[in-house]
Order: sequence, then structure tokens, then C-alpha cells
Amino acid sequence: MMTRVYLMSREANEIEFLLRGLNRQMSLTEMDDQPWRSGSLTGVLLATPPASAASIRAFIQKQSSPEAQNLPAKHCCDFLFETYVWNYHAIVPLVHEPSFRIEYERYWELKSGSSEKNATAATPLVLAALWAGTVICTQSDWDLHCATYEREEAMLKLYWMAFRALRISNFPRLPTVETLSAYIVLQSTSMREEEPLSTASFVGVIVRVAQMLGLNREPSLFQASLSTTAAEVRRRVWWHVFRIDVLVALASGLPPLIDRDSWDVRMLSEVRDELLGTVAALQYEEKLREGSCQPQKVLDPDSMVSPASIFARGKIEDTLFARELLNKTFGPKPMTSDDLKSTQQELERFQERILKTAKRITISTATEAYENNNELNAWAKLVLWAMGDRYWWYMHSPVLNRAISRAWSNLLPRVIHNCRSFLLKYICLAACHEFQRWHWSWPGNHQPLHAIILLLKEVERDPDGVNAQSSRSIIDQAISLCGPDGGISGAQGDHIVPRALLDGGQEAWNLITRLRLRAWIKAGLNPDTLPTRAQVVQLAQMQLIQLRSEVESGITPQMNWPGLELQDLEVSPEFDDPLSSNDTFSPNVNWQDWDAMFGNIE
Repeated sequence: MMTRVYLMSREANEIEFLLRGLNRQMSLTEMDDQPWRSGSLTGVLLATPPASAASIRAFIQKQSSPEAQNLPAKHCCDFLFETYVWNYHAIVPLVHEPSFRIEYERYWELKSGSSEKNATAATPLVLAALWAGTVICTQSDWDLHCATYEREEAMLKLYWMAFRALRISNFPRLPTVETLSAYIVLQSTSMREEEPLSTASFVGVIVRVAQMLGLNREPSLFQASLSTTAAEVRRRVWWHVFRIDVLVALASGLPPLIDRDSWDVRMLSEVRDELLGTVAALQYEEKLREGSCQPQKVLDPDSMVSPASIFARGKIEDTLFARELLNKTFGPKPMTSDDLKSTQQELERFQERILKTAKRITISTATEAYENNNELNAWAKLVLWAMGDRYWWYMHSPVLNRAISRAWSNLLPRVIHNCRSFLLKYICLAACHEFQRWHWSWPGNHQPLHAIILLLKEVERDPDGVNAQSSRSIIDQAISLCGPDGGISGAQGDHIVPRALLDGGQEAWNLITRLRLRAWIKAGLNPDTLPTRAQVVQLAQMQLIQLRSEVESGITPQMNWPGLELQDLEVSPEFDDPLSSNDTFSPNVNWQDWDAMFGNIE
């Protein structure tokens, strides 16, 4: 209780500071020491950018030079803008792409002095999009298009310029939808699920600003009419704020900030951006709301939907379901056997809905557009499948509760099966090179912490169980994909994508490592034997080929992942100090608290 009160007080203080202190423009000298001195929001507008401390210090020292204020050349910025559209907007839509493209060109007209205007409302968002492009592009693409620039330096420069544009625009004292979107891009792109209270301390700000802008209200009900595209952009920004709030609540164990009765926003449209507002699109949306037509598939004749828009809508369905689970968690009554039964039914219905949504996306397409291409379609389909398995971990603790475990012990294998299935899909998303464009999101933002810990607890509880070896193999494959900073990381060739963590995030993975050591030793296994990353990547690529074949044949996908025989595999360098036979294993974990938290079946 005290922790929650402290966090609410901290959030109120941060918002009060921002609203009182940002009514004036700050000079460059005043701003020099502020943007990345701390990961906290107290006293600053933005958190630390994802760069090394040495790069940050070197960049701050060069801020006084005139060239430090210059953007990269336009050809490089064009590449970064397209990267944002293809790698970011395709899966996190915050803008109307045709309109935003026009704003981007207007920004360059302003830079060249050919425009009569001396400002544009979209400047912070344009700069934030360019910064996001530096973060999420692959290294090979960067070398091809922007080889004359140092990537980390360009990243910090654009971060600084976007930050300064937000300051000058008086955000959040005088917010707009564009400046809120810019702030969200700058803050959420490098979110880490292991650090919900440090990297996501901005959530209170975006929720309050969204409410100040009225984004929590359905725009079609406003007295002053908005264009179809403006209304859809407002919905997109609101739903992303809502999703961030839910994800942080799931990761932190704290209640969501958005009250369940404080919003009435309509679901996102599935119509492609260029068709929004057309008569045909408006008629299709109206028929959908009335239930007089079925949702279109991508391959339907004259289809107006795209895989990107279907995925965005499926992601919101996932968020709404997760919010319902949170409502149960923070409800006034403990879960009973009847609650468990209804939750199981809800999980099954949600899994059916999300698989039905995924079936509307075709993997193979002759189209090569940011919202419809082979790589995006396969990625979106696989993420939606993973979402169908994702929340079964929620059933684990109540199933192990002594009061109801005897009546529901037969449900435990189902929970374990779905957690294994989710982790296998996650490994495929993190390991397959076809999905490099979106590694900033999966595995960058999202980590399978609940699934890994649940499987670890089960193999520790029953090391000789029927599926124990399979679970250990899957856990080892996930651990093999971890980077040097902790957490599962993507890779580009032999280069592991950096995924910097603070102390809290590193401790989460240290805990997982210690849990694995205890479980493996209890099973009489060598905990230092792991598959190599290359072996896991090869398995993931084989699985992706199998999934494509099953989908094209009309078969419901099954993750029948082959197990690895570990006895002849190399030892991962992260575990290069094996325990000797005389060593005593004593992990830094209070196992009484751990077992009390997760329960035991007697």
C-alpha cells in the first residue's frame, strides 16, 4: 500500500513540475545538463536515451558547436523516415501516414527557407520519428544509407532536437495530439518489460495529457465535427496510451492508472490509411458496427483492409482482455473455484478470437508496401498466435492455491502447455532474421518473464515429469538468446542488438539464472551446458518454414518444436565458470518467500 501511495505522490509531483515549469522557453545553456542526467522523470521531461554513457558525455561536450544543431543530410533523413513508416508505424500506428508524409516534406521546406511559415505543429513528431528511425533500423541498412554518420551520435543529436522541440512547444502545458505522439515515441520505443517502474515512469504523464486533450472520449460524438482522419488519429493515440498503461500494470503488479469507466473510444478502423474518409470505407465501417457484414480478409476482392490494420486491431483486443484480467486481480474478492472456471472459459474464447483474427492475414503476398509485405504479414500472424497463449500464466497461482488445487489440478498441464507454446513462438520472433525490423519491439520491449518463471517453477517442482525435459530444453533455448546486458535480444548477423538494462532489469534476469541453476541441480543436470545461439536460430528458421507450410495448407498452426540434445553442445560464454563438484550452490533468493508467492501442490 505504501509503495502505491509513494508512486502516486511521485507521479503528481512530476506532473505538477512539468505543468508549472514549462511555461517558458529554456536556453540551450539551461537545458545542457538536463535531458539525460537521470532515468527518472523528476526534474526532467525525458528519460535517458538508449546510448552508452561515453557517447552521451561526448555528445554533450559538442553541443555548443554549430554543426551539432544540424540534421543529417536529407537522403539520410528520408531513409530514417521510411524506416519509421515501415518498422514502427506499421505495428504502432500513431499517425495518418499520407498526412504525416506531407508534414515531413513541409518540415524540409521550412528548413530550406522556401516556405512562408516559420513553424509547423508537427516538428516535434517529425524529429521523434527520425530519432526512432536511428534506433530501429538494422545496422546493414544504416551502413547502406547513412554510412558517413556515426549512428550513436546521430541518435543522440535527433533525440536532443526532438526534446528541444517539445520544450519550445510548451509540452505538456500546451499539448497537442502531435506533441503527445512525439513524447510517446521518444519514451516508449526503448521500454523494457523488466523495468516497469523506471523506463515507464512517463505513463502518468501520457495518461493525464491524453485526458487533457479529451482523447478518452469518442471523437465522433464531439459537437465540433472532426475529419475522419483526425478522429482516427485521436483513437490511435488513445489506444496506444491505454495499451502502455495495461502493459506496465501487468509488468509491475500495480493497478492501471486509467479507470475502467473513464473512456468510451471506438475500436480502431481496419481500413487502409489512404482510404480513410472515402464513401466506401465509411459504408463498410458502418455495416461492421451494425453487424450486417463480416470483416474483410486481405485477399477479398476490393478489400479495404491491410495486415497492419488487422494486427493493430488484434493488439487492442489483446489489451482489452489483459485489462479484464487486471480487473479480476485487483478486485475486492479473492479468486474462487467458480472464478477459475469462468477465467478458463474467457481464456479459451479469447484464444479463439485472436486466432480468427490471425487467419484474416495471409503470409504470402505479391504486394510490397509498408502495411502489407511477406515479412510483416508473417510477423504479425505469429505475434497474434503468441498472444493467444500469452495469458495462461495467469491461471498458475490460483491453480496451486490449496483451497482449489485439488479440484482443478487437471488444468495445470493446460497452463504449462500454453506457456511452452508462447515461449516457442517468442523464440521464433526473436531469432528469425526475417523479423529483424521489429526486434526493437519483440524482443526489445516485450520479454517472456512470466512464461519462463512458470516453467522454471514447474521443472523445479517436478524434475521428472512427463514434459520436464521438453520444458528445460525450451528454457535453455530462450536463455541462449540472452545478450550480455541481460534479456533476450535480437541479432543482426553476428552482432547482438544492444539492450541496455538498469540494475532492476539485470536483477530480474539474475533471479531467472539462479532459479534455473537450482532447478537443474535438483534434476542432476549440468546448468552450464547450453545450446549455442546459432543452433537456436537454426531451429527457429526451421520452425518458421514449417509454420508457413501449415498455414498455406490451411492447417491450424501447432508448435511441435523438436528438443535439443544438450550433452554435446558448446557452453555459452555467459556461463563459462561451471560449478565444480565441491562447490555449494547458494543462490541469493529467499525461497520461503518465493514458495509462499507461487504456492505448492501437496
